[in-house]
Amino acid sequence: MRGLRLGLVVVAAAPFAAALVGPARAADRSDPIPATVGPPGGVGFYANPAAPGLDPARVQEILVRSLVRWGNTYLGPTNSAPGVEDGVSVIGVTALPDGLLGLAQVRTDERTIRTPAHTVCARVPRRTGDTVRRTNRSLRILLRHDVVVDGAVRRRTIPRTLRVPRFKRVRTPVRVRVCTRIAATTSTSVSPEYDVLLKPSPQFGPWSLGPAPAVAPAYDFETNVLHELGHISGLAHQIDGCDPATPMPSGQSQAEYWHAVEEWRRPGCAVQFPPAPAAPAPDGSDSVEPLPGAGRALAGQRILVNPRVPAGYDPTRFVAVAERAIRRAGGTPAGVTTAAPVAGDGKTVLGFAGLRDGVLTSWGTAALHESVPAYTVRSCRSTRVRVLREAVLRRTVRSGSLRLRRDSIRTEGRAVRGYRCKRRRIAARSGEIAPELDVRVSDTAVAWELGPRLPVDGTRWDLESALLRTLASASGAPTGSACDTATPNSSAGLSPGDWWRSSSEVRRTRCLAGTSNRAALGGGTARPRSVPAGDGHELPAAGVPYDRP
Repeated sequence: MRGLRLGLVVVAAAPFAAALVGPARAADRSDPIPATVGPPGGVGFYANPAAPGLDPARVQEILVRSLVRWGNTYLGPTNSAPGVEDGVSVIGVTALPDGLLGLAQVRTDERTIRTPAHTVCARVPRRTGDTVRRTNRSLRILLRHDVVVDGAVRRRTIPRTLRVPRFKRVRTPVRVRVCTRIAATTSTSVSPEYDVLLKPSPQFGPWSLGPAPAVAPAYDFETNVLHELGHISGLAHQIDGCDPATPMPSGQSQAEYWHAVEEWRRPGCAVQFPPAPAAPAPDGSDSVEPLPGAGRALAGQRILVNPRVPAGYDPTRFVAVAERAIRRAGGTPAGVTTAAPVAGDGKTVLGFAGLRDGVLTSWGTAALHESVPAYTVRSCRSTRVRVLREAVLRRTVRSGSLRLRRDSIRTEGRAVRGYRCKRRRIAARSGEIAPELDVRVSDTAVAWELGPRLPVDGTRWDLESALLRTLASASGAPTGSACDTATPNSSAGLSPGDWWRSSSEVRRTRCLAGTSNRAALGGGTARPRSVPAGDGHELPAAGVPYDRP
């Protein structure tokens, strides 16, 4: 039995009769948690130093050091209690139910933003119709200009430049006025609040505050703190509770600790001390297989990608994954933009945004109407036209009994192959165009795996799978059954450790059958989420990823 849960479910721990022996750590760790373990949290926390029954100075030191190691910011001490909905992110010691050693909470303060119907107009460049551009091609030639020297003809040449007209057919640049009528929209602005609650004393033993390793029946306090801050960074509980690659097992035993990838103890596991066997980290393929049933609604849809990513992620890789997912869903990547994926701005954007707690992605559409006023273009056809052009006139003159070549250049009219153009009036037009589609990816306490590595440890969500699922839903592709491996749009949703890169490269941790599937340990059911009016569809996680009440 692994020990007390670091989450919601209560698991009783069997006390150890004697302390386990293992390598002792020399000092407190202050090195950053590496990106291979989890992304930085990037959250500003106040710390409440009150710690009933514990040394408050030592507790405060562990809290501050752990915050910094996980990439969070220490904002200072506070008297505010953690777990209170007061808009202040606090980490501290407070009472928790039996069976829970710690609790990470994410609350989202939602503010509804209503945008009235309005019209956005802009002058945009177009190239339409055609015209002809005339240029002169310069030819370097030599003209004969003989002279008489000592009674004899001496051949001489002089250089000259001959200009020959040339015609080139080109498209006409036109600037037209495009007006987009945007209907009234309702969107939700999310402001998250984070709290980390730590139990004053475990149910079956005391806390060990270190720096010496915890011995039974004590529990390591710093391990508990690092675990809960891992949830703040977006990590879920790992499927393999004995995997020492992260501090994210679902439970903690007496004398167990995890302070770094090379400094840990996992009692009751096959390998209890470092070094451990290298964890498998297979790379998935960057498939270009079109999504089954997708593409109808997204055909011709040009989608921009916002490369802004949370701290710790590679923006170049994010753009590559997003653009490949857009193509596979039948859309067309239109480049990058700094515009946010918000409804009502007339731009179709995919990017990170603040979403409510438990929602991985969301998408929404807004109908667009385009009006183009009348404008004039030139229309040209091929024909023979008369032009003035320079030509070489060969001429012979006499000097006494001698004949001399004296060539010259003259301008003459000549019929050549060219074009005749006339102006043509294009009537005004208007109509529906491809709707605005905004795809939002949560940047709030969700740890994404950007690939090509597969999230085998079960603590992360696969970004490409989430995007394919969202775009398939937005394109109108049918929803498959809970364990259907032919589509990423499964009715069971997406769990940490799942992936769908193609119909032959898929894992659903909640299913026992299917390609590369295996049973999941733990999990849960996502709480129902309401969908705000006019904001499309939210796709929640398949399991609640945090230790939440």
